Amino acid sequence: MHEAVARKAGLSGTDHKYLGFLIEKEQITAGEFSTLTGLTTGAVTGLIDRFEKKDL
Repeated sequence: MHEAVARKAGLSGTDHKYLGFLIEKEQITAGEFSTLTGLTTGAVTGLIDRFEKKDL
């Protein structure tokens, strides 16, 4: 499901899933998001950069 919806929004399925986490939490630090998702803080920074490029 994430992949199909994501494609329509121009995202990867994984990015769509993580965007859902961010929307749900409203405010979260990169460190907290890293802990929640298991991503490194560097990966979280890249993810946020991709979202910002898409004005998300």
